[in-house]
Amino acid sequence: MERDKNMRKVSFLLIVLFFAASASAWADDIPVGDIIYYEDPTNLHIGPGAGTPCYMGCAGDPNAVGPTVVDVYQISDGNSRLLGNPLLLILGVPNNTTDLFPTNPIGSVMSYNPYPGGTGDPGSSTFASAGTYGLRSGVSGGFFGSMTSGDIYSFLTLQGPYNHSNSFGNMFTADYNRLGITSTSFGIYVFALTTALDGQGLVDIQFSQPLPLGTIVAAYGQTPVMDHKVKIFDNAFTEAGQTVPEPGSLLLLSTGLLGLVGMVRRKFSTK
Repeated sequence: MERDKNMRKVSFLLIVLFFAASASAWADDIPVGDIIYYEDPTNLHIGPGAGTPCYMGCAGDPNAVGPTVVDVYQISDGNSRLLGNPLLLILGVPNNTTDLFPTNPIGSVMSYNPYPGGTGDPGSSTFASAGTYGLRSGVSGGFFGSMTSGDIYSFLTLQGPYNHSNSFGNMFTADYNRLGITSTSFGIYVFALTTALDGQGLVDIQFSQPLPLGTIVAAYGQTPVMDHKVKIFDNAFTEAGQTVPEPGSLLLLSTGLLGLVGMVRRKFSTK
């Protein structure tokens, strides 16, 4: 009887030692010091470009930008840091299912840190490559296919966490309410910018050809690893951009409509 008790004690001790050794080996397989934690400050703003009064947004929900110039502004909120390269510029073109850009449509990239007041430093751009920050495989060049649901960042399978408000529903509603565009899809394009963007800094991007009206503009970036942390910078939909006609075009349109109304009134007044 005593012998059986002793055997059970030995067996129990061996089991404990086995699991302890296994736990130690498992812990050795996980390099705790290399684990990266991702955080999302969501503090990028899309505006109409350097030198404009609304460079960091005018509460447009989304902000109105011109067809050829946009900016990415990093608001300082205590979490701001210099972003690593590349900075991703993302376009959502309404009712687009085929690649619109056989060549890179971005003509120039200029960064100012801080803005205003900083010296302009030229940057560069190219089509983004699949795998960058987790980007899904592209169809051709910077064209990553057509989105019919979900949100831009999820559609692109970018590293999270990120803001989900850049959704098909919000994009559809903004284009319909402001421009009368009924969208069944958004063609998604991604460009990789080599530039510098620090807290209260601005990157001015100029296109060599007009973007289609109703194009939704977003951005995404990451900071280099520090203390095992990476901050993911993106923008909420309220701070996205939306291409609208140039003010001059709107003025000509309104002037033409007023002229047409005047002609109709004169025609009926002579009868």
